Amino acid sequence: MKLTEKQWDVLSELALKRMHNCESIHRAFFSDGRAPETGWFMPMEFGGTDGSYHSGTATALAKKGLIDRLKSGRLNYFKSRIKGACLYRITDSGMEVYEQERNRRKAERESRGYL
Repeated sequence: MKLTEKQWDVLSELALKRMHNCESIHRAFFSDGRAPETGWFMPMEFGGTDGSYHSGTATALAKKGLIDRLKSGRLNYFKSRIKGACLYRITDSGMEVYEQERNRRKAERESRGYL
């Protein structure tokens, strides 16, 4: 599967976090108060900023089955869900695509004489 640069950016960040057993620095909870499983990250933890492409790209990758998307249930002062309060984690299929794309990119760089 060929990925765009933005898709590669998001997928590779989530893959590296999984490979290195990183934990989210944020405490996001489900609406019933239980903590999510480990491995879930907010877009700002994989390079996102306000108005960046990370949330939209992550949602597109979720539609392809490469990452999971979870509405975190975080509530604002008025008890309504915070816009964009989603968490993401890479799936096993996403890890396979990450490895294939990483190898393809590596071979492409080597064929051009880059290390």
